[in-house]
Amino acid sequence: MSYEFSREEERVINNFAVKTAIIGILFGVLSVFLLISVLLDSDISTTDRIFRSILAGLQIPIAVLLIYPGLNFRNVMRTEGSDIQELMTGIRKLKLSLWALLYIIVGLLVISTYLIISA
Repeated sequence: MSYEFSREEERVINNFAVKTAIIGILFGVLSVFLLISVLLDSDISTTDRIFRSILAGLQIPIAVLLIYPGLNFRNVMRTEGSDIQELMTGIRKLKLSLWALLYIIVGLLVISTYLIISA
């Protein structure tokens, strides 16, 4: 049994995919700028340099985790007969991405708390 979403439903799903991709790209760009600032700023402490590097390093997987599920959401518009399957795959990937994002945030909080206490 196959199901095809209407054009309006496909448009809503595609808009969601595009917005998550934009947010993911912004995280990637911010990560690059943060890494550049770490490399160019010679007046920051070693602790601050480590913290900024870790933060930049964590933003890259966040970017990927936000872009990756959107590919399945975009496939809803591109394919015929597999809309539900593509949507469910995208939702599963998004769920895994959000869990990974939660672990990254918790890890960042632990690291930053440790750096603040040890400073």
